[in-house]
Amino acid sequence: MNRTMSVLRMHAKNKMMWVYVPIFILCINFAVNLLISLLLIDPPPMYTGGIIQLYVYMFVMGIIIIPQSFPLALGLSVSRKNYFLGTTSIIILVSTAFAFLWCITAQIEQQSDYWGGNLHFFTIPYLNDGTVFEQFCIYFILMMNFYYVGLVISSVHRRYGNIGLLVLFICCTLLLGIGGFAFYYYQWWITLIRWLNDISAFHISLWMIPFGLCCAMLSYLLLRKSTV
Repeated sequence: MNRTMSVLRMHAKNKMMWVYVPIFILCINFAVNLLISLLLIDPPPMYTGGIIQLYVYMFVMGIIIIPQSFPLALGLSVSRKNYFLGTTSIIILVSTAFAFLWCITAQIEQQSDYWGGNLHFFTIPYLNDGTVFEQFCIYFILMMNFYYVGLVISSVHRRYGNIGLLVLFICCTLLLGIGGFAFYYYQWWITLIRWLNDISAFHISLWMIPFGLCCAMLSYLLLRKSTV
């Protein structure tokens, strides 16, 4: 437990990466979109999707966290298990904080009549249809999944190098290509659209939990066999 907390504190010291940079990116993007919406006369609803940058940032963090901290942690005699638990702890804390912040800003946006310029920056149709608790769960689960997908990519590179990463991308490309062709040829996309119309974003996020857990387990197994 002490070693796990040491890894957590090691990550927490880098506030620039975990806190300041993503907040700065969001603030700049929000300010630009707010200025545009206020300058327009009788603007239509503006759905910028700028908040998606937060998920992209979490994905990138999953990719770069291992090269930046894994060799250092092992050099300090931290086990791979404790490193993984400590790294998981920091992303849980960060995802919880950002999901909570997103819920607050979404409520402020709605109460302020969308910032007076019909700007929908923190509220996204379909994602914000449920209760505040359901919205929090959606944001949290999505961030965790994006992070662990990035962590799997980084773990594959740490374990098998560039060749392993190339094989991973080739396999993913083939699977996506075959899957896309099957959805089009057998018209499964019609069934998918009907299913999405009958289910909420909250329930879809619950279906994503097993995927996130599988990514987490795979990244842990890869790190156990990885060298410094």
